[in-house]
Amino acid sequence: MRSHSLFILFLVTVFCLVNVEIADGFGMMEIEKTAKECCTVSRRQCCIEVMKFGRPAKCGYENNAEWAEIFYNCIQRGLLAEDQRMSLDDGLCCQVFAHDTSDSSKHCENTCKIAMHSPSLNKTERFEKIKKCSMLENPLDKCFHNCLKMRQNGFSVQVLDFSEYCNYTSTP
Repeated sequence: MRSHSLFILFLVTVFCLVNVEIADGFGMMEIEKTAKECCTVSRRQCCIEVMKFGRPAKCGYENNAEWAEIFYNCIQRGLLAEDQRMSLDDGLCCQVFAHDTSDSSKHCENTCKIAMHSPSLNKTERFEKIKKCSMLENPLDKCFHNCLKMRQNGFSVQVLDFSEYCNYTSTP
């Protein structure tokens, strides 16, 4: 009887693990398939690690802006639903965190850049990482989302002044 219970426990555990993989949206099969479609043979292992661990899209593609965007978009198409994808250039909105005078180490800005340049993270995961960059609520998170909305409406945020999308004033 005990071995029967252990076997059932084993099956439930395996079932839960499979469901976690499905709930997250992709598993190793999708990662390997996407790596074959998006990455050269010499860079494939790096690409797999980018997807598997939610790392920024590097692997040498970042040295050419056009290749970086193709690589980033290809990985997103392979792994994420269309409504969960983001533009590589959305990472420009991370500049809002550079205005945080209480974050001299630029932790939130760096966290934002890492999340926004990680093509295997969906929108929710990215936004959660960015929001939790500080133990305290960061008012600049709202500015970040304002910046993203402006980008979606066709504004080139590179030419906007910080005050045009953020009315936050930092206190030292």
